[in-house]
Amino acid sequence: MEREEFHPSLKEYPKDFGNVEAEEMQLEFLKKEFRAIEKVEKASRFDDQRNATDFVVRLKNGALFALQGTLSSDPETHQYKVKQLLAKPVVDLHDDTGKVVERNVPRFVISEDKIKFGQAFNRAKEAGLESPYFAFNEEERKAITVKWLRQLLKEAETLKELFPKNRHLYEPIIESLGEELEEVKKEKRAA
Repeated sequence: MEREEFHPSLKEYPKDFGNVEAEEMQLEFLKKEFRAIEKVEKASRFDDQRNATDFVVRLKNGALFALQGTLSSDPETHQYKVKQLLAKPVVDLHDDTGKVVERNVPRFVISEDKIKFGQAFNRAKEAGLESPYFAFNEEERKAITVKWLRQLLKEAETLKELFPKNRHLYEPIIESLGEELEEVKKEKRAA
């Protein structure tokens, strides 16, 4: 690949790796790596713009939450997103017309290094892979899964303590994702 095909400030990933591609990669990770998830889908455009929600996640135990996925190589970006989360930890979900479809849904933030995902995007593109997800090896996928599970659990536990009236929203999420984290950690140790 020629140098001008890369973003000028970060040579690690191509210009055509942007928010849409990043969201697709995150969505694929959530669908393939998180066994506790029954269903995950992109949030409505209304919620994307109004609530900073990228995905709507339903766990197998019935718990529902909104999720903002962030890719940034700047560690302060995640902290900024968490501050936004604390200002609005529970949201209403809407369809594309703005009609409320779910009320009082907990919201969380996951983040990943943009360079790491951009490099995988680039490797997949160069190798002609169906998806950048396949550019990560098994160990890398497990590491990302563990990182995201830990982020989600930490946020859920913190929000449960900060907003005790909403603890009933967080407890089934903590239970389900906590069990999955323990399973993934056992698998990593066994490998």
